[in-house]
Amino acid sequence: MKQLFFILAFMTFVIYGQAQDERFDHPVIQWDGTEASFSEIASNGKNKVVLFWASYCGACKYELKALEETVGDWEEKYGAELVMVSVDRPNVRKDAAMLVKDKGWDSYTNVFDKTNLLFSGFKAYGLPLTLTVDGNGEVTGYWKGYLPNLMQQIDMKLKKMDKKKRKNS
Repeated sequence: MKQLFFILAFMTFVIYGQAQDERFDHPVIQWDGTEASFSEIASNGKNKVVLFWASYCGACKYELKALEETVGDWEEKYGAELVMVSVDRPNVRKDAAMLVKDKGWDSYTNVFDKTNLLFSGFKAYGLPLTLTVDGNGEVTGYWKGYLPNLMQQIDMKLKKMDKKKRKNS
């Protein structure tokens, strides 16, 4: 009986203990200049929308404007949060930080991809890249580029994630 318990405990760890996406195991720089682990941000228990963007990217700005109009609803309906990951190079990070402040996007979680290994881990070669990530850090949705109906697609994904989260709690 003890052996069965240990086997089940081990299997539970193997199955659930490694749910977080290993592509998140890269350092990021927070707006205050401190380094953080993106895997900790990704697995904080909240469902989230993660946007990889750059200050020079026109399509990213369109998507950010659309997100700005809907993210409040997602926070209210699904408890989801927006995480903005800038892939700007170090020499233009000040421009990205100024843009975030000027647009009022500093109320969201904002980080810089320190080495761009976080972004490149998703095999994306263009911006924006948008992900939905569950509270355990598992990617549940993936969109390359800005799409006209993207907000509706994200909403459907967040609704499904929220339903699953409520069912499991």
